[in-house]
Amino acid sequence: MQRTISVIGKYVQVDDLVAVGGNESRVVALRELPGLRKRLVFDDGSVLVIRERTTLEVTRGFSLLARVRRWRRAGGPGTVVGAHG
Repeated sequence: MQRTISVIGKYVQVDDLVAVGGNESRVVALRELPGLRKRLVFDDGSVLVIRERTTLEVTRGFSLLARVRRWRRAGGPGTVVGAHG
């Protein structure tokens, strides 16, 4: 099952379908750039550079959404899941 959601550039992932100019393209590679920017490479070879706060409409598989929700419930970045003591 896939859903279309709005995300900021910081949370775009490989395999997301991103609508740019009315055409959907699959993200095949990501690279962090200086100045809080991200370089997205699409399956057709085109490249898009966005800022971390740019809002995009992406179509993502439901299983990925479930993974993000579990990650957020666990405390997000820097959290060690299953750590004791």
